[in-house]
Amino acid sequence: MSDKIAGKLESVFLQSRAPLMHQWAVAAIMTLLPLLVAIGYAIHSIEQQNRGQYRLVNTVILVNQLSVKVAEEVRELERFAKQYVVLADVRFAELYQNKEQMVRSRLNKLDKAIGKPELSQTVLMVFNLIDSSRVFPSIHRPMTAEYPGSETNSADPVEYRVVASPKIGPPEVAIADSDGKAKKSREEEAREQQLNQLEAVFDDVNKQIWTLESLTEQFIDDSLKLTEREYAEKRRYIWWIGSLILPLSGLLMLLFSYRISRPLKQLGSSIKSLGQGDLEQPIEIGGSRDLVLLGDRLEWTRLRLLSLEKQKNVFLRHVTHELKTPLSSIIEATSLLSDQVPGPINARQQQVLTILASNADKLLEQIQQLLNYNTVRSEQVEITANLDIQTLVYRQIERVKDLTEASQITFECKGGHLAIMSESARIEMVLSNLISNAINYSKHGGTIFIAWQGNRKEVGISVKDQGPGIAKAEQDMIFQPFYQGGALREGAIKGSGLGLSIVRECVNALHGRIVVESEPGKGANFMVFLPRNLDHPLAPGDLALPGSSQKNSDSES
Repeated sequence: MSDKIAGKLESVFLQSRAPLMHQWAVAAIMTLLPLLVAIGYAIHSIEQQNRGQYRLVNTVILVNQLSVKVAEEVRELERFAKQYVVLADVRFAELYQNKEQMVRSRLNKLDKAIGKPELSQTVLMVFNLIDSSRVFPSIHRPMTAEYPGSETNSADPVEYRVVASPKIGPPEVAIADSDGKAKKSREEEAREQQLNQLEAVFDDVNKQIWTLESLTEQFIDDSLKLTEREYAEKRRYIWWIGSLILPLSGLLMLLFSYRISRPLKQLGSSIKSLGQGDLEQPIEIGGSRDLVLLGDRLEWTRLRLLSLEKQKNVFLRHVTHELKTPLSSIIEATSLLSDQVPGPINARQQQVLTILASNADKLLEQIQQLLNYNTVRSEQVEITANLDIQTLVYRQIERVKDLTEASQITFECKGGHLAIMSESARIEMVLSNLISNAINYSKHGGTIFIAWQGNRKEVGISVKDQGPGIAKAEQDMIFQPFYQGGALREGAIKGSGLGLSIVRECVNALHGRIVVESEPGKGANFMVFLPRNLDHPLAPGDLALPGSSQKNSDSES
């Protein structure tokens, strides 16, 4: 049953095209429903417990009252019975019978309230002991005997006197005779015997009343213990239900949050990809109707940007090629003039030709950087054979030897042979642009530090200069195309702003990462981390490079 419900919920959230707010409302209701059920059960259990305690309190009060009343009324029964025997007044017998009915009624209520067989048996014994027909077998009544030696007159009153009865009860009355004194003595003995019998009877009654009181106290104790057990059991049930319901609600909340937030994460990831220039991956957003519509709009935006990007690449390619053709002619003509092929030139003309050639070379370099940037953004990565980082580094240093000799800039390298399975063209672009950037911002006679090392997962390359450094606010912006930082370059020619952009594009294409550590006035340290094997890139490790603030790990150089 639960699997069917879970499957239905999953299908609803996978295939539903309801608005996002409706899905949030359904998720909130389904998440809160188990909690509401648990709270309802807890309230119902507490109400049941309260009602049970209320009934118990009323029963205890009733039982106590009945027990006390029965004990008092039994004492009154005993007093009425003794008064009846002593005074021979039938009114006390009537009082006894009335009180007996009251005691019987209270004992029946007590028996009904407690409902124990032991108490019912005790009540029955009390009934038998206080039964007036047994306590008073013969009720006081007048005798029709006449006085001896005289005639009776129905109009005259009849004289009665007490005579002994063989059972407990009032002495029988007979007409006085001449032997009155002897009979009176026998009557007193009979009365005393009856009182003794009453004492014995009510001793038994009091014992049964004491038993009743003991059973009543036991009933109260048992009821209180039962209530405590029921309370503990209900509390345990509530705790168990709570311990099950809370994780269930949390699980439902996570499930619904995942179902609802997954399209939002897809949307965020798609927007991030668009922002990073990844236009090849189609955008398809599931979930609610409004998110699907938004995904369709983003897909339209992606296609539009992709079309514009292709047009831009074609335009840049055509423009750069069109610029290189006349520029090559200018460079060639400048070279011919410098070599005095058309004719001799003076020193001032030679100086002008030198400036022209230098700027033409710089312009050609910037055009080449623009072509490189366009290339690394459009072409796929092609893995070559094992590369040696040391060989690549020294090759790039050799290419800029003329520039560094003129500025008296030296290199300090740290690292040995280190193999990496990657693409040589992009790695060379990374090294070339980082070294060129370090040269451009290094002072005359400065030193550029280059270090490399690796571990099982990745290879790290560090290029550090002694230039003006990079402000904290600019460290994320320097990799944007055509961005010119606030630090001044050495030399009069301004850069294109594409060098570090090319570095970032190459590093991203090689599934690597680039880190900048810099403080104003203390130079900049660019650290590039690339996977050791581009065919099987592992998760980034904790490789640290000399001069960086990162912790060192097991590495090889």
